[in-house]
Amino acid sequence: MDYCIPPVHFDPNSEENLGPRDIKQLDGILLRNMKNSSNPPLNPSSITIPLDVELQRDRERRQPNKADSEGYLPAEYRNRVILFEYDDLTRRSPEGVDNPRNSTRWPVIGATSTDGKNSVTIDPRPFTPLPSGSAVSDSRHGHSDGANQEIQLWSPSRLQEWAKCPRRGWMSRGLRIRDEETQSEDLDPRIHGDLLHQVHHDLICEVLGMQEQVERDISGALDGHFPTNIADSGLEEEEIMQKALEILDKLAPWLERSDGVSTFRLRMLTGMSHNEWKDWLTNPIRVPLGGRIGAMIRSEMQLSDAMPIALEWEISNGSEKGSEISLNQNETSPNQIEFPSIMINGKIDRVDIIPFDKEGNEWIDDDGSSEIAPLRLFETNDWKPRRRVIIRD
Repeated sequence: MDYCIPPVHFDPNSEENLGPRDIKQLDGILLRNMKNSSNPPLNPSSITIPLDVELQRDRERRQPNKADSEGYLPAEYRNRVILFEYDDLTRRSPEGVDNPRNSTRWPVIGATSTDGKNSVTIDPRPFTPLPSGSAVSDSRHGHSDGANQEIQLWSPSRLQEWAKCPRRGWMSRGLRIRDEETQSEDLDPRIHGDLLHQVHHDLICEVLGMQEQVERDISGALDGHFPTNIADSGLEEEEIMQKALEILDKLAPWLERSDGVSTFRLRMLTGMSHNEWKDWLTNPIRVPLGGRIGAMIRSEMQLSDAMPIALEWEISNGSEKGSEISLNQNETSPNQIEFPSIMINGKIDRVDIIPFDKEGNEWIDDDGSSEIAPLRLFETNDWKPRRRVIIRD
């Protein structure tokens, strides 16, 4: 009969009748048997990834551990170090081995002497292992060529992340990977910190006649027309607390609410209950110091020998390009490699100057140098400060 379909015979052992899953499994078997697969891998470089563990273990076994005449690992083996014992960081130097700070090289790496004693180790990280010779494996471990720094402008927070851990800096700042956020009914700690921070700055500006991001003209303070600091303002602590609470009311009117978050934060900032805060709002008067704001004022009253000259000061001084930071080649570690300069931008929380004398009368030394302070003051004998500056972050 013409309309009948001829029977189809399915051979499960034939490669022509394999499904996608079976084809991948067959290719894997062929590769394990050192044979060519029927289909090329999507990423040929990934085939060597399982070998990275074995390569690492082989490097660990080959890491030298014999001390030289100074009692430490020879300097030529620096690039062969890929691990160390944490106990060696707090170990005492054996008898006859000089203290690390007296060594001619840095950082010194502990090793085992002929009599079996281990010397102390200065943290050698970041490690700089030599390439293995496998271009595919080395390219995954920082030995690839052509990688350029594309970040044009750095912030202090970005620099801090990369300084703590380059991998963490890359994941958090480069890939923007964050921890899973959990919903909280409490106020964000950052908002709480920013609120206290802003109250502090607004209080200084009001008492001392300053402005944020504007350098203070200290001539008025030196002439006695303005106080040098809050401790020199002549105001009592209760009066300063009143000014701080008035600033807090303008910045956070939500503290008047009666919910649990507002009540808790109000108590933490001011030491007041909800009813005490409402009574104070109806009749703002001087009150004793309380809460974190009170502790902040108490600390300011003890700073009688410091003069604030700037708040929220721009590092770049208003330039969109930022400020250029560079290091001399002999100041880099570990191999004194020349690095390109970077551009940074951000704000300095607060800048103070302190006097040269105990009486607090000499704030500027006219005979001091007008040049920027060198990075290594102890190596410079001809540089003399014009002002003594404290930078707070």
